[in-house]
Amino acid sequence: MPAISGPERNRVTGLDVAIAAHELWNAPGHCGIHCLILFAGSAPSVDELRDLVVRRWGDVDRLAYRLDVPGEGRVPARLRRRVYWTGGAFDVMRRVRGYQLPPATPLRDFVSVLLAEAVPLAEAGWRLSLLSGYDQDQFAILLQMNHGIADGVSAMMLIDRLLRPATPGAGRVLAPPRTIGQAAPGATRGSRSPWPVLRTALRPSKRLPYNRGRSADRFFTWVDMSAEAVAAARRAARPQASATANDVCLAVVAGALRATILDRGDPLPRRLYIGVPLNMRGRDQAANIGNYVSHIRLPLPVRTADQVQRLREISQLTRDGANIKYAAASGNLLGMVARLPLPAALAGIRHMLSASYISTWCTAVPPLSPQLNLLGRPVLGGAGGPPGMVSHGLVFAFCPFRGSYTIGVTADGMHRDFASSVCEALRREVAQFACHRVEPVPVS
Repeated sequence: MPAISGPERNRVTGLDVAIAAHELWNAPGHCGIHCLILFAGSAPSVDELRDLVVRRWGDVDRLAYRLDVPGEGRVPARLRRRVYWTGGAFDVMRRVRGYQLPPATPLRDFVSVLLAEAVPLAEAGWRLSLLSGYDQDQFAILLQMNHGIADGVSAMMLIDRLLRPATPGAGRVLAPPRTIGQAAPGATRGSRSPWPVLRTALRPSKRLPYNRGRSADRFFTWVDMSAEAVAAARRAARPQASATANDVCLAVVAGALRATILDRGDPLPRRLYIGVPLNMRGRDQAANIGNYVSHIRLPLPVRTADQVQRLREISQLTRDGANIKYAAASGNLLGMVARLPLPAALAGIRHMLSASYISTWCTAVPPLSPQLNLLGRPVLGGAGGPPGMVSHGLVFAFCPFRGSYTIGVTADGMHRDFASSVCEALRREVAQFACHRVEPVPVS
């Protein structure tokens, strides 16, 4: 199969540099986003998948990029002046792989093994794996992409582009260099100053048991939450709060962390901050592949015992804290830090992406469309995970499909037991929400 040539050399943006630097020197090869999509039916051949990837992704420039640091591996004095994206061959033979699992092999265990393999920016930056044999009635694909290539929204846009029944329209999908402030100019006007974010960053988050240590192994699993459970939880929060489905997912995570910490006999932290990524694309950038993302930092009310009250508090926190101006300033701050001399840049980036600043990440993934299929095989659902596997040790992602949600749980291998306990607690939280019944209000 002929290779597709990539673009010429281009400088990266400040946000790209910050993420790339973090991947190169703070977390080599493991700053990755992953999306697992399940399908009904028998799997296509890996050659059929490669052919589809070339047709649907062949003109996406970022997928042909790799990181080039001049100086044969020497650390550059200043990141922004010396780090480049370099166009390379679109090598589907190496980047798209097929695996035939032995019958009855747990899919979660095999995916965990694949996630333990680094995806270096300097080599490929992404991989797509076709997984079959574990079940005679279904198969899966796993997309692993380094955050330096693109953000999680881009990953789901690529999945959508790959699986849409209609052939995508002609034209290139590009990610022109833009600052976070330019991504949503109306909403971020007057928010360029990073100092409010810097003051907030100085208030540390409590480090939890899963924030210690780092290994090369990974543990990945997921917990399903039905549309009925989500609806019951939202009804239970009324009329005091108008909770969203994402608020429900956050409340379930908060309850599971609370239960697991108490079961271990550890004290509940006074301050537990989570990071929630925000899509910063403007209207003219809706289809752009790249890093157009920032985040907000929210306290998680793990000290609140009542489940419904905890959901109401989270609903209020997300409504007050989902400030796009804060997110814009946070992205600008990362870009500013990337311009500093390397030791200071790495120290600043390490803090803003560390467990001392954010204990865990909770990412809301764009919904999967029921119309998607892989060469005629319909989608059954999906699960995923954000980056942040450096000192965080445990991260979450929420993937909606047909009104239900799948909570993806990704953990460092050394915290497998803790993550397994969290998953059991997640299931109990979901079951408890599903049992909520709202009493009718008597009419006087």
